[in-house]
Amino acid sequence: MEVEIISKEILKPSSSTPQHRRTYKLSVLDQLAPPLYIPIILFYSPPCENFCKNSDHLKESFSRTLTHFYPFAGRVKDDFSIDCNDDGAAFIEARVSADMSMVIEQADINQHQQLLPCSPYAKISKLSTDQVTLAVQVNYFNCGGMAISICIWHAVADGFALATFVKSWAAITRDPNNVLDEVIYDCTTLFPPQDLSSFSLHNFVREEVLSEIVTKRFLFDGTKVAALRDEVGNGPSLDRPTRFIAVSSLILAAMMTVTRENEAGQQISAATIAVDLRRRLKPPVPEQSIGNIFQVAIANWPESESNALNYNSLAGKLDESIRKMNDEYIRKFHAGGGYFNFIKRAGEEAMKGSNMVVFGFSSWCKFPFYEADFGWGKPIWLSPALKLNRVAIFLDTADGEGIEAWISLSKEDMIIPDIVLSVPANGKPKGSWFTLKEGSRYSLQFTFKVKNNIVSGLKYSNTVWKTGVKVDSSKEMIGTFSPQAEPYTHEMPEETTPSGPSQELTFHNQNVTIFSSGEKEPQGPVTMVTLWHLLQNGYTIEFTANLNGIDTEWKLKLENVCCRGAGVVLVIFTALHYTWDLVLLAFRIGSTWLISGLSSV
Repeated sequence: MEVEIISKEILKPSSSTPQHRRTYKLSVLDQLAPPLYIPIILFYSPPCENFCKNSDHLKESFSRTLTHFYPFAGRVKDDFSIDCNDDGAAFIEARVSADMSMVIEQADINQHQQLLPCSPYAKISKLSTDQVTLAVQVNYFNCGGMAISICIWHAVADGFALATFVKSWAAITRDPNNVLDEVIYDCTTLFPPQDLSSFSLHNFVREEVLSEIVTKRFLFDGTKVAALRDEVGNGPSLDRPTRFIAVSSLILAAMMTVTRENEAGQQISAATIAVDLRRRLKPPVPEQSIGNIFQVAIANWPESESNALNYNSLAGKLDESIRKMNDEYIRKFHAGGGYFNFIKRAGEEAMKGSNMVVFGFSSWCKFPFYEADFGWGKPIWLSPALKLNRVAIFLDTADGEGIEAWISLSKEDMIIPDIVLSVPANGKPKGSWFTLKEGSRYSLQFTFKVKNNIVSGLKYSNTVWKTGVKVDSSKEMIGTFSPQAEPYTHEMPEETTPSGPSQELTFHNQNVTIFSSGEKEPQGPVTMVTLWHLLQNGYTIEFTANLNGIDTEWKLKLENVCCRGAGVVLVIFTALHYTWDLVLLAFRIGSTWLISGLSSV
């Protein structure tokens, strides 16, 4: 994908900011905001030609909107204020040599960041006149689609404030006579600023470190979220949880499993949740208020309890940490600089190094991004275009019922590829899908659908004969997944055995049938004759497959797959028009089975 800049200019507010509003004071919540730009990309379906050709209309409405959001056209003055000098915001137009539908389907956050007007991790120097607090880029695709990307310096706005700006800009674009509510609210009385001379957050967001981070999108549609809420609500910890609690507890349980396997001596023993305070304060802060009006809630537990926690009990801990964030708690926490000192101590401990691992959640669900109709319809999709290590960002699906979770992890930890954990009936993701001994008889069948490069509806059923007794079981996947962005490599067989200690296990009746969607149907079941039981540091699989009577031998080198401890790797092929496609990789981390999509080989 190539992005060609067509124009770049600085747009000022349509009306000058009055002298008495020339200084915007920062609260302690603004001061403690991560030192980065919050990005968002809104994708609009083609055709958008009429408005695309009239970019002057977009620019005019942008300037009108800046009049109401005048701190966004200012410059960072110091740790305590924004100089609202009307220096303006960046407005960029670009042409993208790619089909928008493919960009959406691939869901590659590195690719999405090419559509941004600036790097989210760019630093702002105080008193700099050329570093904007707000930047916008309008991207025109070959197909007639459009993506509007916005970056706002976090010290002047949180995610909800950014969504309010985008929605307001869209409203003025549709109708210049639209009247906007007051968006400036002084929070410094509630959250007075603090002296930052001995404390800096800049070490926590380093672009050179983030380049090693992998971000993947996990999609949970409305029906799956509802089922997950029912499942978690059946436990003793809490009644039917919110969408956020249900999905985040499932993800957190998976993260804890991976950390136990990959991080020697470390455990996830805390989770942070960004909580919007607008409705929690008394009286409530107006929803359209800009600035950072959120606070971090922390759910923690002793390391000794980590192994005993499942997603049901984790849901209770997450829910408890959020519920206590009422007006009284918030005001007491900030009295005497308590919240600032807490964050400062936490930062100092993190810099010293600790065995404690923290995973963060930031939910942008219910933020009004999908209401941003500029006159050519509402967005069809959103991308956060942001990656922060061990952080999950949640967005609504377009219908408002499901959740898209964008999870960022190190390459080593992202072996929970395109996550999807089956939800056991007892709510405890501890049991394997199946347990077999050498010589056991079983049959296994997978079914799924593929649309727009998204695999959904994955179900499996298997039959195991245990001591002569036939036992049937089945599971349905929660969520969907996409194939890996990078293809795995494969090699033709050599006269060698798998590297590392291994034990060959042979099973019978392994008739694996995979159904594809659309006009392509498998040419027949693929019979897998041999499975390899990989022990620690085993990275190679060899097997013989039989397709329609033709013997084909393959040796696969599965890169980026690390089996720590004993685990069975099951590779499933399907034949589409006589070509081999590597479709699924199922493997076990500890006692939890995970599903991964793989590219064609």
